[in-house]
Amino acid sequence: MAYSTLFGLDSRDLASEAEVETRLLAPLFHDLGYPATAVIPKGQLPALIVNSGRKTTTIEVDFLLLSQIKTAKVVVETKRPDESVPNAWGQAASYALSYNRDKRDNEKIQWLLITNGHVTSLYKHDSDNPVLTLQLSDFVSGAPPYVSLRTYIKHVTSVELVGGGLAFETITPDRLNTLFSTCHQLIWKKEKLAPADAFFEFCKFIFIKIREDKRREESYQILQPYQLPLTVAWLDASAETSKHPVRDVLFTKLRDDLETAITADIPSQRKKRIFEKNETFNLSAATTRELIKRFEHINLSSIDEDLNGRMFEVFLNAAVRGRELGQYFTPRPLVDFMTRIALHKYQDTAHPPRAIDGCCGTAGFLIEIMAYLLAKLRNDSRFTNVEKAQIEEDIKNSCLFGIEANERVSRIARINMYLHGDGGSHIFQGDGLDAVPAKTDDMSNERQAEVLDHADKIKPNTFQLVLTNPPFSMTYSAENEDEKAILKQLSIADGMASVKSNVLFLQRYYNLLAPGGEMLIVIDDTVLNGSRQVNIRQWLMNKFVLLGVHSMPFNAFFKAKANIKTSVVHLRKKVNDSESQGHVFMSISNNIGHDNALKDTPERNNLTEILNYYFEWKRTGVLVPLVKANQDPDENLECPEQVWLTAPDKLSVERLDAFFYAPELLGVWQKLDALAASDIEIKLGSAFVLRNKISAKTKQELRDSDRKLRYVEISDVTRYGLITSFIEGWFDELPSRGEYQVETGDILVAINNSSRGTVVLVPEEFSGAICTSGFIVIKPRTEEEGHLLWYALRSEHCRKQIYYLAQTASQPELKLAAWRQHFQIPFPLGDKRSKAIADSVGFQIHLRAMIHADDYRFA
Repeated sequence: MAYSTLFGLDSRDLASEAEVETRLLAPLFHDLGYPATAVIPKGQLPALIVNSGRKTTTIEVDFLLLSQIKTAKVVVETKRPDESVPNAWGQAASYALSYNRDKRDNEKIQWLLITNGHVTSLYKHDSDNPVLTLQLSDFVSGAPPYVSLRTYIKHVTSVELVGGGLAFETITPDRLNTLFSTCHQLIWKKEKLAPADAFFEFCKFIFIKIREDKRREESYQILQPYQLPLTVAWLDASAETSKHPVRDVLFTKLRDDLETAITADIPSQRKKRIFEKNETFNLSAATTRELIKRFEHINLSSIDEDLNGRMFEVFLNAAVRGRELGQYFTPRPLVDFMTRIALHKYQDTAHPPRAIDGCCGTAGFLIEIMAYLLAKLRNDSRFTNVEKAQIEEDIKNSCLFGIEANERVSRIARINMYLHGDGGSHIFQGDGLDAVPAKTDDMSNERQAEVLDHADKIKPNTFQLVLTNPPFSMTYSAENEDEKAILKQLSIADGMASVKSNVLFLQRYYNLLAPGGEMLIVIDDTVLNGSRQVNIRQWLMNKFVLLGVHSMPFNAFFKAKANIKTSVVHLRKKVNDSESQGHVFMSISNNIGHDNALKDTPERNNLTEILNYYFEWKRTGVLVPLVKANQDPDENLECPEQVWLTAPDKLSVERLDAFFYAPELLGVWQKLDALAASDIEIKLGSAFVLRNKISAKTKQELRDSDRKLRYVEISDVTRYGLITSFIEGWFDELPSRGEYQVETGDILVAINNSSRGTVVLVPEEFSGAICTSGFIVIKPRTEEEGHLLWYALRSEHCRKQIYYLAQTASQPELKLAAWRQHFQIPFPLGDKRSKAIADSVGFQIHLRAMIHADDYRFA
């Protein structure tokens, strides 16, 4: 499809490397503010020589962009449209490394910009993971990726001067994030407000600030600082008429204007309530002055489009964390990732999708959708200004719908939408699962009207797009009458006394989507791989075509104080029952922009590179699988970043999580198959005898006995299999998770993902002990088999299988069904078999010697 960009390009204009340079890069450099003297082309750049052992290589790049102080800033490498951007990284990175070797920090190249015209990626000079990935269609004014690109590498930092020499400076998102966080803490402490209340009052201040900045921009008058609201000079000049002009003048005017919009004569122009009729601004004059001091030089309306309205999302991220507002906010990189995949098929701005988020929170997904759609519209040369205005109105007020159960949060979402030009006219307060919202007698007339509007606008088979992150842990129970009413509406809950809300949302969204409509949803991995959810997955595959599964790292929602394994699932509602399943684009991320300590790591965000592969696959139909090892020693990155396609005949409702189909897991099995011909014998877990859990009869016998028992947890065992501690007591005194009684020679295999590789060969002093259900307990047939199991199960082959075969979301672990059906254990043959047994015997003797000597140096 052809589409217009900021530079008047479409996808047909770039067929060669030369065309990429002249038609994309030349106007890009100009738009980024680089004068001709700051763009050094290949012919004027000296080639650099890199020595690697005896080999000498000459490296050239296409352009070098200089900073304002004439030092190198960006290496630019151009490739043909049929060449891969990631494959060109090495040349650009080597050039930067060689160039930077003898330079001071302020003289070093900071960025690598690599493009084949259709896909463009920006890298830190020392990282092979892109910070940004742009399609050609993203090169439009206001598109979030292009806004971010300008933020990182534009040449000119603008400072706007207004009357009296007052400067409105450009501020980066990082600095703004810090400023918001500092100010929110200031309000919280000085005003002694609860975090949610402090947050809402800060919302009011930011709302006023943006509104006044917009008015200043739209006015052609030259005003002095004392005439500009929200400056210290204005505060001082207003002192004679009001002790608190922000409260008494600015907020009152804002509230009254919004009240007028609620009761507008034209129904389509009416807005939903944000503030109560008698709402006031509750921050003290002293605190407000402190905020004005920090913000008076900053333009929140238009900072060279670098924030482009997403400023409010930065504010939300900086000012409040998860449970402080009763919300789990979706990380910004994940919002962008999901939105860009969702909108990939909507390049034609004349036909924007009708989109909904039934648990919208502060409307992050809806804001992102609007930002992309409006950015494309601004540069679409097919339309006149009148036509563009009509389409823009349609996007803002007829295409974006959100539902939020929390009243306070729904109003914050309306503020967010209002600041982006919508007014939140279709942000409804209510239960997103309720298909028949009903008004009640105790509701105000205004609230009853909202409920009726909700029922009228949110109807089945009318949406083309769902972007959403439903609650992970909320459960609907038939014991609650209101919740029972919801369960009756959704057949997926038939026969269930209680159901997690994320499962219910799957059917709710299915009902709302038109045939062919698509959904990207964040869902906990238990839905995708739990043994009790097979029927849910079968229902899913019957109703949808599975387009993508993207595994998120365990720390994805740490910022929201949620420790749960999640994935993004991309689905398309079947046009008819006979529509067949196609290939599924899958990925595994180990970092989405922050580490376990919540430190932002944008240069490690895998999602930008995954987008690179996704866009090229959609453009060319070709995908070369990626398995990229982790290289950062300071991060606990559990597995490689991976991108691949899964064929439809490989899919199984047994599991739909990406881990089950991971190339690294497949690689383990392929390697074992290759070794099986000579070096090893492969045995499935089902080939071994497992101890059963303690029966009720045996439990009673243990209670009746006069014998104290030892109890062993996974934490009592070192990674070498040495039991270093235990609990001792009567059976009823031991933890209830003690489910197995073990004997000498038994093999205990830790099944929890975090303890994988912990394997114990039970020594005689622990014969009869009780162990936790966190182990699989194997009863070897012979002593030799026990030693071989201890040797084999500690191998990296087995550790990786535990990692990828583990199931559920909160504490992933290897289940018995996966052990029996899929787990492959490599038993050595021949001389290697004898050596393995000897090694195990020797090590067990050493471990027992340490126990008797109380020497736990190996622990």
